[in-house]
Amino acid sequence: MIKKESNKNNNIVSQTLKAIKLWFYYRKMNILSAIEYRANFFLILLVSSFEQIGQVLLLVILFNQIDYINGWGFGEVLLLSASATLVSSIVLIIIAGLGSIPYEIRTGELDILLARPKSLYLQLAGSRLWLIDIGTLIGGIIKFIIAIVYISISPSLIDIVLYFIALISGIVILIALTTITMSITFFSTKVRNFFFVLYRSLGLGEYPLEIYGSGIVFLLTFILPLGFISYYPAQALLHKGVYSQFTLFAPIIAIVFSLIASYIWSKGVRRYTSTGS
Repeated sequence: MIKKESNKNNNIVSQTLKAIKLWFYYRKMNILSAIEYRANFFLILLVSSFEQIGQVLLLVILFNQIDYINGWGFGEVLLLSASATLVSSIVLIIIAGLGSIPYEIRTGELDILLARPKSLYLQLAGSRLWLIDIGTLIGGIIKFIIAIVYISISPSLIDIVLYFIALISGIVILIALTTITMSITFFSTKVRNFFFVLYRSLGLGEYPLEIYGSGIVFLLTFILPLGFISYYPAQALLHKGVYSQFTLFAPIIAIVFSLIASYIWSKGVRRYTSTGS
């Protein structure tokens, strides 16, 4: 019994390592393909990075007119924006290809992917890499540095650990929400815009949740948990906000939504294959 359990665990580890290796292979191919046009490659990185700097300037203009947004100053709101940018850009770098599912279904390419002896999820997630997301990540890092320097905080080691745990949880949550959103495509191909609606909705988390009503706060915490993508991670460093106790729920929310996403994805794939679409 113990031997069987050990073999099962070894198999899971082996499959996970193979999946990671496959993902890195896809990304290597994506980057090698993009870098063939070097001028275009670096121009996209530069422009998308400076787009994030433009957001900093917009916040500067805003806070020249007002001092605080519900008690949150320029640097603190910038930290919210930086956290949202970091999470969304990392997620898109990991699974940008999921956004192509409606196209793959319409063109019949999905049937080809299903016939391969590889994970459908990994094939789709790794199929595309947009350079703009790499540039956005660079810009997000710059925004984060500016925010930390401006606020002049000296977080403890525990604060830093909590921030990154919350940020990683936010990444997992957004991957789960993206997976759920795109899984719906297996049931109806008329949802192609859901991917863009989801990512546009991230802007709700770039401002303190206190400015919304309690109903919206509940929605952005437990139903569509976008608050865990920027607001709650930022609280780990800033120690402010009226809902700071929810920060500790981030890993739990990440696990719950990952399980939901896995279930809906499996159901969607089974439905697609059983109907022979």
